Amino acid sequence: WTAHPDIDCRNCTFYQNGTTIRMYNEPNSQGPSVFKNNIVYADGAGRSCLYSRPDVSDYNNLFASGGAVIHPWARDLAGWRSVTGRGAHSTTADPLFADHANGDFHLKSEHGRWDPAQTDWVVDGQTSPCIDRGDPTELPDAEPTPNGNRRNQGVYGGTAQASKSASGRSLYLVSPNWGEVWQSIQQIQWSAL
Repeated sequence: WTAHPDIDCRNCTFYQNGTTIRMYNEPNSQGPSVFKNNIVYADGAGRSCLYSRPDVSDYNNLFASGGAVIHPWARDLAGWRSVTGRGAHSTTADPLFADHANGDFHLKSEHGRWDPAQTDWVVDGQTSPCIDRGDPTELPDAEPTPNGNRRNQGVYGGTAQASKSASGRSLYLVSPNWGEVWQSIQQIQWSAL
């Protein structure tokens, strides 16, 4: 639980943090609370990814499994978006950590992932959906190439240990997003990287 005049939480990874993440601004805060480019993984009944609703919350991966929910009064991502009006570009998918049981939260990648145990780059058999999913207005900074010219989500996004992207251009479906069901005609959005 945090109460602070200026909360800016970007590129963090939260895994099995008890019950939830709560962010509140003090009444006389100088700016909005910001929650972007994060990975939140909640597992087990009675747990949730978020409790509060930050002023700005987008481009996060909120993954709830084993009976956990996205928010206590909005069980899934679509419900949370509907209630809060936030998270239009957020996703909900297994982030595919390298070895979360042993504290390795690097994202798996078929194109290269830093392995701290081997102190070298390794190649995985699958690629995390959190690679190249950060806010497109934020540069990848120190991410090694190829980096899709877009920041990864999570703690290693924007760093030299960020998992690598596919070479060349990629086309990503932005909307509909991870399991949404639309009942009428809607506009599909794509992002080319």
